[in-house]
Amino acid sequence: MIERRDGSLYGWARTTDGWQWDFTSRDRGDTWSPPRRSRFAAPCSPLSLKSVPELNRWVAIWNDPKTAVTEETAWGRNSSWGRTPLALATSADEGATWSNPQLIEDDPGRGYCYTAIHAVPGALLLSYCCGGRGTAVLQDLCVRRISLSMLPR
Repeated sequence: MIERRDGSLYGWARTTDGWQWDFTSRDRGDTWSPPRRSRFAAPCSPLSLKSVPELNRWVAIWNDPKTAVTEETAWGRNSSWGRTPLALATSADEGATWSNPQLIEDDPGRGYCYTAIHAVPGALLLSYCCGGRGTAVLQDLCVRRISLSMLPR
């Protein structure tokens, strides 16, 4: 979950129905809105979301099946567990709207997931599982630096 400027909380969860679902709390997490399908299409794989103060934006990273899905990247047709491609989008209004997704990874033989996002001056550092091609999806780790100037707006 992530806290908005007004003190409300925004939460999300992966599901097996092809979408992330989201919910909000206006009382510091004591009660939550009913979950609803979010704008993030995804396999049963976690979304990562972080506020980046230097950008004054939120950054979301997830497996977006609507971005460059082919027979090779479709769920169950390869060793990626459906966790490719890996995409990034930003929001300037705390999740009300999002930029078009930008691909980070799209190798159909690998699965990308469990992304950690760390902001440093001028960049984001990402670490995530990147296995496949004969290994388990969770076995290998990638670390990537992305300049803030390269992020979608």
